[in-house]
Formats: sequence, structure tokens, C-alpha cells
Amino acid sequence: MNKKNIPELRFPEFDGEWESKKLGEITIKIGDGLHGTPKYSENTGYYFINGNNLIEGKVCIYDNTKEISYNEYNANYKGLTKNTLLISINGTIGNVAIFNDETVMLGKSIGYFIFKNDCSFYFHLLKTQTVQKYFISELTGTTIKNLSLKTLRETKLLVPSFPEQTKIANFLTTVDKKITQLKQKKALLEKYKKGMMQKIFSQEIRFKDENGEDFAEWKDKRLKEVFSLFNGFAFSSNDSTNEGIRWIKIADVGIQTMRRDNLSYLPKYYVNKYNKFILKKGDYVIALTRPILNDKLKIALIDDFFNNSLLNQRVGKLVSKKNKTFIYHMLQQKWLIKSIENNIMGTDPPNLSPKEIGYIKVEVPKIEEQTKIANFLTKLDDKINTVDSQIKKTELWKKGLLQRMFCG
Repeated sequence: MNKKNIPELRFPEFDGEWESKKLGEITIKIGDGLHGTPKYSENTGYYFINGNNLIEGKVCIYDNTKEISYNEYNANYKGLTKNTLLISINGTIGNVAIFNDETVMLGKSIGYFIFKNDCSFYFHLLKTQTVQKYFISELTGTTIKNLSLKTLRETKLLVPSFPEQTKIANFLTTVDKKITQLKQKKALLEKYKKGMMQKIFSQEIRFKDENGEDFAEWKDKRLKEVFSLFNGFAFSSNDSTNEGIRWIKIADVGIQTMRRDNLSYLPKYYVNKYNKFILKKGDYVIALTRPILNDKLKIALIDDFFNNSLLNQRVGKLVSKKNKTFIYHMLQQKWLIKSIENNIMGTDPPNLSPKEIGYIKVEVPKIEEQTKIANFLTKLDDKINTVDSQIKKTELWKKGLLQRMFCG
């Protein structure tokens, strides 16, 4: 018996080999969207979508998603049913979504499968690593990659009996619901934190001291009186090594998070040679070149992973005798980010310097209230991070399930 036709992980009531079938054999129709530009309208409720609208298994309508008239929608109607899957086939490849009777017209970057039976099992199967790798291997085009309808029709899949399909689909749908619930919980916590930050920094909400008394009024300060920025060292690319001490560059500093996707290293002995540029857990760093992205400041906390890293030039370490965590949250306020942006405009690339932003006025409470605020917001961050960790663990577990519950 060919082991490739039997999944590693299986419900005990099923046995036997899975059968090899082409997508064209198990579907009523495979096609794609409009090869052209439709006539756009406004406020119709009928949308023209492309592959970028297929996110996390759903059709997502954004504020900038263009609308079309009913006549345009009706003229290009594809007869999609509840057993339809959509897939991105142009540019972005392989995003799969379940069609849920949305009033949408498909662009050419979306392909569709109308299945003969329930499509839930195939929704998960098409997202497996084996199938996704096959799609990538069959791409055509040079500048913009395409997945042809011929490739889709000829794609071979190993599939079990319909009862086993249903069992697998129901189980994985339950896992997806758990992930969705966790993401909703995270979104609610983030929304709550955002609202509380607005109220705290507008002083709509005030904290009390240990005796239940009001703290003193917040005082006007210049940013240069609140914190300074310590610039990193101009290490050379020739200093780079394959391992050693982590080297913090501009690209490593994200929006409230440190990135780990392109780590760099310096020789271990640099710890002693450049010890004043060492970062410790609890430090905050700011990207000093292109510091603002999508109206948010690239500032992040140094955690255990980046403890004892070396700071590169154009990355600034936040220095202050005041509560640095309070300053970290203060620097996330939209009005302050806008003021910072206005004070660094005109340079290409835009570079942040303490001198340019130092005269921006802010209101700052006493250190005791700063600490209360910082502790409150840190607890919220901890809750958000806990849920985020649960999401990542569940997604990783699901990824492992997909590899073991399907053949290939």
C-alpha cells in the first residue's frame, strides 16, 4: 500500500487509501473574473474585488473597494453557489476564501471553483503546504506571476470519502472558530486600550495617589525636558558575522514590536569594545530614519530576545530620568506623532533628531502618576500579548494538523 495515499493522522473510524482526483473532476466549473475594467458607481452595495480582498478565508470589503452598478454586476454574474471557493491567481497567489453569497464581481486576479458537493474540506486542502507549493511551481509570467485556469483544472488532489471529508472539515472549522474568537478578544482589548489611552492623555481620566487624593496638575514641558535619544554606533557592514551579538538596525524596529525576520550579528568581543552601545531588557528604541509609518511611530521595547544587543547608528535609545514606559505610551499619541512628523518634514529620507523635535510642547504628570499610568497600560499590554501568544500557538498547532491530516 502506498503510504503517500494515507494521512499520518486520521480519525479511527476511517481506513483505506485516499483517491487521486483532478480539481476539474470534482468541480462543476472553474473560472476567473473580468479581464478588464468595469464601470464604477457609488453607494450600490455591489463591489468589484481582486485577490487582495481574500483575507483569512473570507471576502473582505475595504473602504477603498470600488463599487459597481447592479447592471454591471448582473452582466458579469458567474453563478457562484454556496459550494464555491475563491482563490487569488494573479500577483498575490494562493489566498483561498469561502464564497458566502457576497454581492461581488470578480476581477481577473481571482479564480473560482464551484464544487459538486460541500467545499469545506477543499478550503482546508487547498491551503496545505503541498498544494500551495505546487501552485507556486506552476506559475507563469515574468513581472507579474499568474496561476492559469489550466493548472487549476489539472491540479491533482488526494481526497477521502465524503463522510471523512466532512469529519475533517468540521474539526478544522472548530479550530478556526477558536482562532477567530482569540483574534476578536485581542481586537477588543486593543480597542479598549486605545480608548483608555485617549482618555488618560487627554486627562479625562486621572489616577489617585496612595491616599486616594488627586495628583497635582500636569505641567507643560518641552520634549527635550522629558527625554533624550542616545544614537547608536556606525558599525560597518564589514563588521557583520554569521553569529555572535545581535546588531539592532533600523529595519529591526517595528511599530511597538521588534522584528526578527532579518537578524544581523557582530563579533562577540564587541560587547567589551562597544559596551556603551549595549541594549538591555526594558530599554526602548526608536528608528531615527523614516521613523513614522502609517501615522505610527516606530518605537519598540527591548525584550529578553534582544537583551545585550548592540545599537546601530540611526537607531536611538530613549534616555530619561522619568518613567520611560510612560514616555513610550505618550509617544504613541496621534497628535504628538503628527507634531513630530511636521518637525522632520522636508528631508529625504526623513530623519528624526532630538534637536528638531525638542521644542514640541507636551503635558506631563508627576513621576508618581506617570508610574501609575505606565503600570496600568503595561498590564493591558500583557493581556494583549498573552492572547497574541495563544493565537500564534493555535495557528502553529493547526499548521501541524494540516500537514498530518492530509496526504502528500
